[in-house]
Amino acid sequence: KFAAKGDAQLNATERAKKVEDMMKKLWGDRYFDPATGKFSKSATSPDGKKLPRTFCQLILDPIFKVFDAIMNF
Repeated sequence: KFAAKGDAQLNATERAKKVEDMMKKLWGDRYFDPATGKFSKSATSPDGKKLPRTFCQLILDPIFKVFDAIMNF
């Protein structure tokens, strides 16, 4: 069963102090810059790179990668 809160709990220890904070950062126009390790409301990183939304980067992309690996086995 997929639950965003469960993923938020996993990511909270690395990227946010509280699960509630991480949940807020997963939704809407929030972006995570892996180069700086910080969340932002800007879709562009300080060095000009376009950032994907946090939900897409931390939730959807890993799901798609697993799905692709299974389907192309």
